[in-house]
Amino acid sequence: MEGGELVLTLGSRPAAWGRSMGEGFVTCPAVSAIPTPVAATQPAVAKEPERKKGEYLFTFRLHGQTRRYQMSFRRTDEGLRVEWGIERNLHWQSGSFLHTAVGLQSGRELCTTMPVDGDHFALPDHQTAYLLSTDALADVKARGEVRYNGRLFRLMDSDERAGDVPLLHLCDEVEGCEMWVLDQPSLPLVWRMKNNPLEQDWEASPL
Repeated sequence: MEGGELVLTLGSRPAAWGRSMGEGFVTCPAVSAIPTPVAATQPAVAKEPERKKGEYLFTFRLHGQTRRYQMSFRRTDEGLRVEWGIERNLHWQSGSFLHTAVGLQSGRELCTTMPVDGDHFALPDHQTAYLLSTDALADVKARGEVRYNGRLFRLMDSDERAGDVPLLHLCDEVEGCEMWVLDQPSLPLVWRMKNNPLEQDWEASPL
């Protein structure tokens, strides 16, 4: 009909249709020609896991090799746990280092034990892993030097930053080992290690 709306509905056949078209006629169920709106479906998008505070990527250069470890630093009732993980040979390896409260406060030696898959290493009271003790950081701030690993490290500068945190550049003038330490008492990470006599250098970055 001109100017009108045409609605086509298919229903049961009239009796006359059956006679005119024969017994092989198939009846269609009632269908309206007016389309029914269908909500558009959006493809599922994988959501990236939320990064937690205290998680870092440590890039190690060990005897000429490069390895990248994911590390998290978590306070515990005993002290502080460093949890690490790395994918090697299509297998996820992991373990941890556990600081004592005494070590966090007054430790004077960096642990040189390399991560071993499945190993949860309890540090002795005089050691820390990938960070300085609270007392050692206080020495740097107060006197411009600190004795760690049996060596005297002097403060050279604090020109660089990791995000909004200054990095304290320390140097052992005897062997030439350098450390850049986060100037934050809550977690004084050794952000960068260079010219380590043990050939275990690293640099951290936030995840």
